[in-house]
Amino acid sequence: MKTQMNEWFRKRAVGQAEVARTLDVSVSTVSRILSGKQPLSMDRALSLHEQYGIPLCIIFPSLESDFELIRNSKEKSAVAS
Repeated sequence: MKTQMNEWFRKRAVGQAEVARTLDVSVSTVSRILSGKQPLSMDRALSLHEQYGIPLCIIFPSLESDFELIRNSKEKSAVAS
């Protein structure tokens, strides 16, 4: 199963070995993470976000609707101010 995160890295030609070095894990661990077979800790997710700029909604696609709610709430607050 390919994940959005897997596709994101593939489109940017970032290999699993490079991601493994960034996260200080094995390539097989990265393979399991990118295939959706192993969860990614928040610390490692933030490392990927900071190192590569990958959006958190791609790392955690199930939370995308939560991000949208937060974004919309902040935008409404800014308009009301």
